[in-house]
Amino acid sequence: TIANLTDTAYNYNSNLTATEGNIDPAEYIVGPGDKLFISIGGIQEIAFNLNINQEGFLYIPKVGGVDLRNTSLKASKEKITNAINKYYKNVEIFISLTDFRKIKVNLLGDVKKPSSYILPGNARLMDLIANSSGLNSTSNYRNIKIISKDNEPRIYDLVRFLRFGERTSNPMLGEGDIIIIDKVDRLVFISGLVKYPGSYEYKADESAGDLINLSGGLLDNARKDT
Repeated sequence: TIANLTDTAYNYNSNLTATEGNIDPAEYIVGPGDKLFISIGGIQEIAFNLNINQEGFLYIPKVGGVDLRNTSLKASKEKITNAINKYYKNVEIFISLTDFRKIKVNLLGDVKKPSSYILPGNARLMDLIANSSGLNSTSNYRNIKIISKDNEPRIYDLVRFLRFGERTSNPMLGEGDIIIIDKVDRLVFISGLVKYPGSYEYKADESAGDLINLSGGLLDNARKDT
């Protein structure tokens, strides 16, 4: 139910500062303030601890600047490796993200305190909620809108993360994201022999089977022919 999910959200971690330690290099978008360790191994090893500057470039001594704007960590490593190989020949290159930048996001809508929040660069939607002043019992967990800098809105169903651990429903946030949590408008009620009977936010194009699954599924003693 909405009330139970609210409790789950705030018990998640009230002092959370970062999400999981490991990140997906293809998902994480690097940005100003991220710190990279670069090792160039040849006859003599050369190592650098470098920060991406405020314009999104990484300057590597003797190599020059590498444009990493709007680039994933995976693609950034490829760009850096190509740039280094133009200057250094027959070397082994190791690149690692050693520290995350901070990002600023905005939480608006049916929340206890609409505000801006400073989070680590690897923060996800659940991290923002856990660090916020709290959502309301009327907050719509199933239709959370995230508007990124490109002004393209995306809708996420956080209940699917809380209930099933569906990672795609707990997206990584980006610098300047606006997160809008609407007020619940329509509810559906599920009762009977299901694991989690109660009220759930309505979503368009959702079947009765989808809702039963969301409520944890039927209990063993439920009659499936009625």
